[in-house]
Amino acid sequence: MDNIHKILHEFPFFLHFKNEEIAFIRKIGNVQVIKKGEKIDLHQIDYFAIVLDGLFEIVNRNKNDIVYLSPGSFFGEIPLTTTKRRGIIKAVYDSRLIKFDVENVYKFFISNYKGYKGYIRTLNRIGFTITDAAECHIRNNARIITVYSPYNDSGKSIFSSLLGMSLSRYGDTIIIDSSYKGNSVFNIFEKEIAPAISQISEGQTEDQLFSDRILEINENLFMMNIAFGSNVKVNSDIISPILFLLTKKYKYIVIDLSDYDHDLRDKIFSLTDIIFTLIKKIRDKESLYDLFDSKLVDGQRVYYTLNRYYSKDAGTFEGGYIFENLKLNKDEALSSNLYKHIMDDSNELIQLITSPKRGLVIQTDMHRSVMYTPLFSAMDKTDLNIDILYSSFWGFFITTLFLLCEDIKEFEKNAVKFISEDRINNFLDITFPDKYLYRNSKIFKFAQELTGTNRIEIFKTLPLVMLSVHGNLNKKLFSTGFFKDILCASLLIYPVFESHNIAGELYNSGFPINRVRVSDLLRTDVDEIIYASIKNDKQTDFRDSNISNFYRRYIDYQYMINPIKDHLEISDKNIVIDIEDDKLNPEKISKLSDEIAEKYLT
Repeated sequence: MDNIHKILHEFPFFLHFKNEEIAFIRKIGNVQVIKKGEKIDLHQIDYFAIVLDGLFEIVNRNKNDIVYLSPGSFFGEIPLTTTKRRGIIKAVYDSRLIKFDVENVYKFFISNYKGYKGYIRTLNRIGFTITDAAECHIRNNARIITVYSPYNDSGKSIFSSLLGMSLSRYGDTIIIDSSYKGNSVFNIFEKEIAPAISQISEGQTEDQLFSDRILEINENLFMMNIAFGSNVKVNSDIISPILFLLTKKYKYIVIDLSDYDHDLRDKIFSLTDIIFTLIKKIRDKESLYDLFDSKLVDGQRVYYTLNRYYSKDAGTFEGGYIFENLKLNKDEALSSNLYKHIMDDSNELIQLITSPKRGLVIQTDMHRSVMYTPLFSAMDKTDLNIDILYSSFWGFFITTLFLLCEDIKEFEKNAVKFISEDRINNFLDITFPDKYLYRNSKIFKFAQELTGTNRIEIFKTLPLVMLSVHGNLNKKLFSTGFFKDILCASLLIYPVFESHNIAGELYNSGFPINRVRVSDLLRTDVDEIIYASIKNDKQTDFRDSNISNFYRRYIDYQYMINPIKDHLEISDKNIVIDIEDDKLNPEKISKLSDEIAEKYLT
């Protein structure tokens, strides 16, 4: 990672960007050398700039104070804000900038909807006055729901229509048909099918794009066709610009998605918030595991939905929802039939979509993550509703224990038991040091015995986890997968440990380079974000000295070169667990629980 990439990656407005987005934003930037003494009048420039190296000073025209800009600082026209800055900037010595044309940044956001979504949420949290267009997105807080099935005649078009009709009672809703063939949602509402939007011409305006393409069903419900009936393959790059425009007006966007076009499917997956995948038989969900585990990277929530029409005799459906067989009158129009089955506030599926979402981010740490145990215990005692628990490394291990233990006392006991010197030593399965020092076999066996066949997406509170791709350390957010695989990978330190295979690719914890960030959740539909961290001025160590000397020294070295610290991100609430001891002290865990519950969570 060179200096430019590193500065862009750590820039406050870009913290939520993925590596490929950082690479693109760097590509549209122009690096310029500013000689010592050269001046820039902020009133006359029309670009946005970030300092790469060197030093600048800003002399305020109205005051005598001087402000210095070091690497990572910025000035100029901040895209999508109304902020105007005045003054003169002068290079203290030869320095470098990377300059961005505001129009190019705007084009980048149109083609990268989730990057845009995180960007304007960041600006809004920091306190910048954003443009009217960006304000529409913030105020609307749209949710994108995809109804998908790999099977023909699965009932997804009927389910999409019913979902759209139900959601339109809570805000403007549009149903998008992205299936090439089958039964169109237009047919269900007995409307003439609008032409498919398979391509977008550069420079095409919003009015030009949507004129005669959006059909009104009623004052709150609309329809649009992207792919149905198209004789050419839809350019999947059009999806982000379309969503960019639609999310300004519509609160809920329901996408009816088939499996005919994998490029289109994968692009829609990447931009959606929630996926309802319709299946005909309970065991059908097993064939979808690898697809979701490999394609979903941004915390998308997956709900397996069994169509009762095909499984009339099926009993309970653990880890999913049932689309009950509708009693339809064959003498009435299908849309009229569906209106009789509108889902109301008490319907669990509607609550999943419309209710505010709360996420808890657990700061990435090593063995002292056991001290988060009181926080989880306090959550249980106060019945705090958490929709997403986002963590990595040993923090994910504590999350796993919390979700799998039925009794809170059992959870506290196991947390102390499993993060111990003997347990960690047992993980250290030494091999001949070629590509790595430790095998992952013992860790995987432990994870398998602890979690069984559980999948993370079946839990009401989603244990979202960050893992890193072997070798390049690109991070990925897993919202689906087998607990045993994800837990194993989350405990592996690259390159000391062998990475673990998930859906055909090798993963590890990414520690210490990659760590969870509050900003990662700004790409999701989470409304409120709580950030939990540990404060300890001392280096927390094990109580005894039974740990392998190599492993102990490696831990100490990692803490020294990559100290655990926050990225100064803005969360809605911060929870700081203050630990004064330099040794892990399990006896304090239960005592801290009541204190944390009273202080932060009541």
